[in-house]
Formats: sequence, C-alpha cells, structure tokens
Amino acid sequence: MNEERIGVRRVEDQAWLVEIRGEHDLATAPMLAEQFDALFRADDPLVIADITETTFLDSHVVRVFESAAQRAAADPRVRFALDVEQSHFRRMLDVFRPMTGDIPTYPSVETALEALRRF
Repeated sequence: MNEERIGVRRVEDQAWLVEIRGEHDLATAPMLAEQFDALFRADDPLVIADITETTFLDSHVVRVFESAAQRAAADPRVRFALDVEQSHFRRMLDVFRPMTGDIPTYPSVETALEALRRF
C-alpha cells in the first residue's frame, strides 16, 4: 500500500483514522477496501475515512465507502464515517446517494468521532 496516499493511525485510542490523500480510482479502490476490511476485524472498529486531502475520487472509491457503510449498518460493533470537509465531495456524495444509500458524513474528524462514540 502506498503510505503517501493511504495512511492509517489511531485517534485518541478510540478509533482508526484512514487518511486518504491524492487521487483515487479503480486502481486504488481495492487497496482501500482491503484496509477497511482489516480495520473492521479489529477489536474496536470505529473507522473514520478522512478525505480532506483527496484531490480526486471516482465511483469505484465511492462504492468502497458504500460497502463500508453497509457493513457498519449490518454489524453493531462496526462504526464508519467520512470526514468530508471539502464541499465538492459532499456534493458528489449527495449525487450518488440515491444509488449508494446513506454514507455517514461529517465536517471534521472530531465531529465524526463524537458521533461514532454515541452509538
């Protein structure tokens, strides 16, 4: 996995933060899906995907986010959210929403972490 484009670190010992930087498409979607799968198998799978440093996402990556959100909805111990500070990604996700369903989005990592703790 390209450490410069997909980084993973703990946040406040309570969640995993997946920092997604640069351009992501069909070529990197499988790596991202594998990373989410590995984190969802952890003992405390609170996962936040931070796309604030992302410059491009295609529909393959949105499908990875959709799959992560569906897994979280189906498994009560898994929690997933997106940090979508950048407005153009919020608009893109709104356009995809009829096809993908609800992918939980928040304006910051802190807001996402607070929301995931309440579940």
